[in-house]
Amino acid sequence: MTHTTLAAAIFTTMLLSTPAPGPAEGMLGNWSTRDHSVVRVYECGTRTLCARLIQTVDPNSIDELNPDKHLRNRRICGVQLGKDLAVIDVSHAHNGKFYDPNTGKTYRAEVTLDGDLLKVRGYVGVALFGRSESWHRTSDDLPICKP
Repeated sequence: MTHTTLAAAIFTTMLLSTPAPGPAEGMLGNWSTRDHSVVRVYECGTRTLCARLIQTVDPNSIDELNPDKHLRNRRICGVQLGKDLAVIDVSHAHNGKFYDPNTGKTYRAEVTLDGDLLKVRGYVGVALFGRSESWHRTSDDLPICKP
């Protein structure tokens, strides 16, 4: 075996033994919203993402606009905001739902990773008619509040 063939065999073995990043790895982590709250995006199923509010400017804010009157006294911090986001590839997830505690409404949602920005789009019906926000990646070493 020549040195070139041996080197190619070693390189191929290294590539095959290195685990590939998961399909959603770049979208996972903590994201700072426009109002300086922090949302943690995490895997909650096979190729599915969820999002939880882990820090708010006012940790004592309550979910007073929730359509379920039994939940209107709960603290917003710690509430699951996003669910069922189906991962398409390393930069996109769609067909999920996001709850907006500022309106008490749940919207269809999709997210797109663009560098250190997570673009979150909430909409009713079709994505064309909705609203987008860009969230900035932030530290993963944050304490989590309790609902």
